[in-house]
This record gives sequence, structure tokens and C-alpha cells, in this order.
Amino acid sequence: MQYLRGLLQYCGTNYKGWQVQPNCLTIQKVLQDVISRITNETIKVKAAGRTDAGAHALGQVISFHTTTGLDPRRLKKAINALLPPDIRLIDLTATYEGFHPRYDAKMKSYLYLIHLGQETSPFIAPFVWDVRCNLNLDKLKEASRHLIGSHDFSGFMASGSEVSNTVRTVYCIDIAVINEIPFLGQTLQNDLLAIEVTANGFLKQMVRNIVGTLIDIGRGHLCVGAIGSILNSKDRKRAGITAPARGLYLKAVYY
Repeated sequence: MQYLRGLLQYCGTNYKGWQVQPNCLTIQKVLQDVISRITNETIKVKAAGRTDAGAHALGQVISFHTTTGLDPRRLKKAINALLPPDIRLIDLTATYEGFHPRYDAKMKSYLYLIHLGQETSPFIAPFVWDVRCNLNLDKLKEASRHLIGSHDFSGFMASGSEVSNTVRTVYCIDIAVINEIPFLGQTLQNDLLAIEVTANGFLKQMVRNIVGTLIDIGRGHLCVGAIGSILNSKDRKRAGITAPARGLYLKAVYY
């Protein structure tokens, strides 16, 4: 038996998220079908994070086991040959039997990209939230500091979650403006706001709800003090809008 760990990247635009669902095209289903076809086994792939429909991954960590005699390098090559171009297995190595990409993770980082300018390049438009407004970045950054630490994040959790423990620890929130993106020898001039959240774990749509709330604060729809009120109330209705999935990326998982 081989126990394997992989690093996966994907553009989630055409998929209904990570997890297998009836009559839906998902990342997990496509990957499992491909590996099962190669190994002639029923393969179950586990992941570090169940990304939303339309969300992307730069550093999704996966694991699965197989009795195939193919070494990881040859198996990786075979998998990528059958995967669609918007899913790519970047690395595949041997791991130990009990490794679980989700439960063994110590921290995860999610990146969210927001476009603030008037004209969005067609090469980035499908991968950012097009806000097109003036934001008070000082207030936005000040509000983000109130999220650092261990809190009950129920107020930033989407309905339908079955988790019993809603306390999470946010270690840092990095906010930066990106004015230029190198692309195919050219420079894309776009005013992007990058928000990166690192925590020991995340609730359902937690990052998207945090980002939506911070943007509402930045454009004056909510006050900076709203963060404390949302955390204390544990009421999702007090938080801001839910940012669209297309700007969200699972950036990295730490073990």
C-alpha cells in the first residue's frame, strides 16, 4: 500500500467547489475519477480545505492511498495527463499511513483579491472581486486588527454548518495594494487590494464574510467598531456582505 500526499492547484470557476456532490462537477470528483481510472481502484481523496464553488487553490494539500506499483513521479505524470487544464497536481510524494491533510494542519492561509480601479483587465477579471469604489484603507486595516486572536467567529459563519466548535484563532491579516502585475512580458496596470488571512482553521465562508465586512467598513457602510459587535453578538446578520467566491484562493497549508 502506498500512502501519498500531493500539492494541488486549480481554477475553481467551472466547479461546484471541492467536495463531491450529487449531479455536480467538483474538484474532488474529477480528481478521484482520474486516479481511479489509472489505478483501477476506487480512490478517495482527502483535502486540507473544502473550497467553495468558484473559489481557487494555489496550495491545496491532498492525500490518498493506493496499491498501484507506480512510483509517485510516474503517477503524478499520469494523473496530470488526464486532468483538465484548470486542475494541476504540482507535487506528489510518499507520506505516512495516518496523515490527514485537514486534521493534521496547524495553520492555513487564504488570499482574497479585490479590484478597485475603473477598468479591469480581462486577464484578471474572472479571478477578482470588482468593487470599483474608493475605500478608506486606514479604517479597513484598523478594523482587521480587531479580528486577530481567538474568538467565536459565529458572526462570520454561513448558515448550514454543522461544526460544534466555532472558536478559531486568527494569527494575522495582511493587507496590501498591488498596482502592477507582470504578465507574459507585459505589465497589467490594476489597482488590486490583497487581503491574506492566516488562522488555525476556518468556518464555512468565514474569509468571504470577513472580507465583505471589511469592504463595507472601508466604504463607510459599517463603522470600525462593528467588528467587536459582530463577534460579541455571534449574529451573522450584523456582519457585512459575503464577498464572491471568484476572488478567494486557498494559498497555503502549514503542518
